[in-house]
Amino acid sequence: MRTCDLDWTYVAPAGDFDHEGTRAGRYRIAEHGDPASRITYEDLAIALLDEIEAPRHLRAAVSVREA
Repeated sequence: MRTCDLDWTYVAPAGDFDHEGTRAGRYRIAEHGDPASRITYEDLAIALLDEIEAPRHLRAAVSVREA
C-alpha cells in the first residue's frame, strides 16, 4: 500500500441547494450527507473559505448543510 503525504479535504454540499435562499452566515459540518438537507450557495462558499483559512478536517470527507 502506498502512502500519500498530501493533506486533503473533500467537501460536499448538502443534498440540494436552496436556490432562492439568502446568506445566513452559518452552516453545519456533518460526516455524512443528508439528501433532504439544503444550503445556499453563499453559505457553502463561506464554509469552503473557512476550511481553507483554518483547516479543521484534514484527510476527511465532510458534508456542509444549513445550520
